[in-house]
Amino acid sequence: MSETYDAISDMAYLRQDIDITDAQLVELLNQRCEQSLAIRRLKRHNGVELYDAVREAEILNSVAAANAGPLTDTGLRAIFSHILSVMRETSG
Repeated sequence: MSETYDAISDMAYLRQDIDITDAQLVELLNQRCEQSLAIRRLKRHNGVELYDAVREAEILNSVAAANAGPLTDTGLRAIFSHILSVMRETSG
């Protein structure tokens, strides 16, 4: 019984830690979105094409290079591809 209680207690602690991490991720994603929107405004003001495939490839390569795991590079690229897609769809 004690081992079960310890496991439940450990899971509760780890879940609280995940909740904190999730809140930090939300804050960072919103910060990134603000930065992306600022770049979009500059591009529009200067008549620059909004989508830049070269820059997107640079971002994906950069995050893969910074990856120390346990996420795979493929998984991390998929996550960031989706983030970039959502950033493109966000109006501002």
